Amino acid sequence: MLTAIFADVAGSTRLGEQLDPEVLRGVVSRFFEIAGREIRSHGGTIEQFSGDAAVGIFGLTTSHEDDPERAVRTAFAIVRALEPLWTTVREQHKVGLDVHIGIESGEAVSGDPFAGGTTVTGDALNVAARLEKSAAPGQILVGPDAYAATKHAIEYEPIGDLALAGKSLPVAAYLPIRPLAEIGEARGLGDLKAPLLGRDEEMLQLLDAAERLDKD
Repeated sequence: MLTAIFADVAGSTRLGEQLDPEVLRGVVSRFFEIAGREIRSHGGTIEQFSGDAAVGIFGLTTSHEDDPERAVRTAFAIVRALEPLWTTVREQHKVGLDVHIGIESGEAVSGDPFAGGTTVTGDALNVAARLEKSAAPGQILVGPDAYAATKHAIEYEPIGDLALAGKSLPVAAYLPIRPLAEIGEARGLGDLKAPLLGRDEEMLQLLDAAERLDKD
């Protein structure tokens, strides 16, 4: 299973109408640099940069059991890292820019049998792209499969079912609010604990071995 993240610049059309193309290219290039850095640093790969959109894939070259969570954390990181760029654009050019992001997980096929490339295709990418288009500026939308894989680690607000272009049925969308724990912190259901039962003898052996090692 792969997880796709689509990040796009909202407001770039207005910026292009008001500014020199070189300025717009510089802003988009900086966006690509930041988005690409965050995708790679969280363990994903860059599928493509197209227009003013960055597409990342998690679980392609290196698979992690928490790839969907990594994608959502990447989205949070991209939004935070872009804030100084958007502030500069507003102050210098009086144009408001932001990023909107879509994420979904699912089965996908990697590689172009005709060109030998690494193009990834699958419904997860289609849904992620449509969610990104449906997201408001500054908003992250997560599809149902990515949500199911990350709801233990991310707090969400349900958005409801969205009618997405190309989809015959509405798709449930979720707005991630915050991670429930930092990476490496304990996770689970509150104070729920599972005590070790029926292993008293084994525990005594471990404690005895530890004591002998300490004396040595």
